[in-house]
Amino acid sequence: MSIVTGIFQTIYKHLPLYSEEGGEFTSVSRSKLVEVLILENHVSSDIAEAHLLVLERILRISRLISEDQLENGRWQFVSFPASLFARSLLISLSDPDQYYFEKAFWQGHEQHSPYTEKQRTLLRTLELQRCRHHFTGKAQPTRFVHVAWGIIHIAGKILLRAREDKKRSGLKNYVLIGGRMTQEDLRQASIPNPLEALQSPFAADYPEAFKFALKREIYEETGLTADEHYDFKLLRSVAPYREVEGAGANHSFTNYQIKIFQLQLTTEGFFKLIESLSHYQELVWFEQQELINAKTTDGKMAYIDALVSDFSCISDWQEFIGSIPVSYQEETWGDDEIGSLTLPAVYGESLLSGRPGKERTQSISLTGREIEILVFLASLSKNFKTTSDQAAIKVASIGGGWAQICTPSLSQEFGNLANKLSGSTFPIIEAHDECYFRLKINPSLLFISPSLFVLRVDSTKSTLSLERKEFIGSFFRVPSESVELNAGVTFKRAVFTMAKQGEVDTSFIESVQRIARRDINPTCQTLGLRGLVRLESNLLKLAVDTRIFP
Repeated sequence: MSIVTGIFQTIYKHLPLYSEEGGEFTSVSRSKLVEVLILENHVSSDIAEAHLLVLERILRISRLISEDQLENGRWQFVSFPASLFARSLLISLSDPDQYYFEKAFWQGHEQHSPYTEKQRTLLRTLELQRCRHHFTGKAQPTRFVHVAWGIIHIAGKILLRAREDKKRSGLKNYVLIGGRMTQEDLRQASIPNPLEALQSPFAADYPEAFKFALKREIYEETGLTADEHYDFKLLRSVAPYREVEGAGANHSFTNYQIKIFQLQLTTEGFFKLIESLSHYQELVWFEQQELINAKTTDGKMAYIDALVSDFSCISDWQEFIGSIPVSYQEETWGDDEIGSLTLPAVYGESLLSGRPGKERTQSISLTGREIEILVFLASLSKNFKTTSDQAAIKVASIGGGWAQICTPSLSQEFGNLANKLSGSTFPIIEAHDECYFRLKINPSLLFISPSLFVLRVDSTKSTLSLERKEFIGSFFRVPSESVELNAGVTFKRAVFTMAKQGEVDTSFIESVQRIARRDINPTCQTLGLRGLVRLESNLLKLAVDTRIFP
């Protein structure tokens, strides 16, 4: 039997008692414990005192013994359960055959093994208790993590990814792309003793290591390669953040040191990202306001607490998100070039362009198939709920109306139409790498022919119902969608008149047009209709088919 085991056996035999009923208890003198340790184990007073001090410290941080009695040089348990805890500890220390955990418990395991969850629960409980009960509130971290986060901002959305951890209900499972610095990142930055640096706060002093970490993590998570697909620059260094956190069993009171980098995509990088988004299911977009709230409308929650805490108030945080530079800016045709564009919906209709009331028919002959392609691309540009053959077409979640056409024959048709329009006044289809296509026009200026719409008027209701009818193409489908138009008495009376007579009295034209521009057309345009009424030869008419009920 070792001296250490013998000393703890002696202490166990002389521990103070505490009644299970809580009515009786005893105490023992520290000096008496030192004395029996010397006599029974034949050790010096220094050795006896050292062992006693170590054990006493363990009992104190566990709140098992009375602080008041300890000041008087005596040990006394604060309760019967406390005495049981201490006896469990002492009997384990004094028995060479005793263990708290099975042999494999703390060994390396797969991330989502039962051991992982048990380890996590134990560590979390221990670390939370330690942090909550530090006398000055300044518990020291046991883990240091150095993080390089990258921001990709496109069309008002920020790219995040699912954390490398078990999905836990109600917890924040999404973070910015990027990740933790490793020893290899420090080695590449020529930092001596990388393991020692990594497990300390000092790795934050090596900016080059953060850059290596960023490039490595971005490649692993998105397939994007620095220089070829993007450039980057430091956007913000976040103040050290401490929290009981970590993936899997790597869960303890952690000191996070984070640097935020802004990524600027090249053209090749933009299309590489489109491709990556279809393969990396962990990648998701957060609208800017969703990132501010750290939660998407469908319940995905972002773990960005360290970043948020770096701002003194919520308004500063909101301002930061609103000021993040765009990572890729697509060119679109604007108001100066065309005013607006209305696409045909059926064969025989023409393209219309121009400012409201001054639209002109364009002499571009389109086949039924070409009209389908234009309506399909318009539905993506306008964010209609479009469905398509997933094997033939991949719609880019990155937005911007891009579609990857995977079937060679269909891709050729898109390309032929793009070439056809490129020689016209309206080269509105943009193509890339012979498989990516979109309409190169500002979505707010893009509309669909009124023939695709129907207005329903119920004389018993104050509102009008506008429906965009279902459009079924050979390779896609745009379902019908309706909106309610809040029409006043004057406008509704005018609608009845136009529906029955085909036009409205000239005395009403100005007021009806004003109401349409202010109250009606903005809602119509969400469905893709430019306006509900039109002026022809100084006569005001309804632009769409109208049905009156009852």
